[in-house]
Amino acid sequence: SGGKDFRPVKSPVPVPPPFPIKKILLWLIFLSLFSYLIYLWTRRIQFERRKRFIQNVIPPPNIEAIDNLELINKNCDEKEFYVELSYLLRKYVESSIYIKTLEMTTEEIDSNQSLIPLKENLLKEWILLLKQADLIKYAKHFPDEDNRKNDFEWSKQFIKLSHDHWTTHQIGNS
Repeated sequence: SGGKDFRPVKSPVPVPPPFPIKKILLWLIFLSLFSYLIYLWTRRIQFERRKRFIQNVIPPPNIEAIDNLELINKNCDEKEFYVELSYLLRKYVESSIYIKTLEMTTEEIDSNQSLIPLKENLLKEWILLLKQADLIKYAKHFPDEDNRKNDFEWSKQFIKLSHDHWTTHQIGNS
C-alpha cells in the first residue's frame, strides 16, 4: 500500500454516445426544411402552369356569348329563347365591362345608361330588346317568328359591335 507505482485517481473520461441523436435530429430538421422548400417551389411552378392553362381554357366573353346564342337559337322555344337571350346579353355585358347587369332590372339599366360605355343607339336598341324580352317573360306576349330571327341576328351584331367598341375604347385609354 505504500508503493510508489500507483498514480493518483483521475476523473472519468466522457464517453460519446454510441448513437449521435443530436446530430441526427439536426440533420433531419435540415432535410425536412429543405424538402419543404423544394415542395413549395415545385408547387409554385405547377400553379403558374395551371394559371396559363385556365387562361387558355376560358374563352373570351364575346366568343362564349356567340356560342351560347347559337345554342339557344337551336334548342329553345319562343318564351325560353327570350328568357335565355336576355340572360345571355346581360351576362355578356357583365363579364365584358364588369357592371352587374345580371343583378339589375331593365329599368335600372335604362336609368343608369351613363355607366355602360356603348354607342347611344346601340345601348337604346339593347334596352328595347330587354324590354321586349321582359314582356315575353312576364306578360305572356308572343312575337312572330320573323321577330325572333331579327332579334337573333341583332344580338349577334350587338355582341360583335360592342366587343369592337370596348376593345378600341380600352386601347385608347391605355
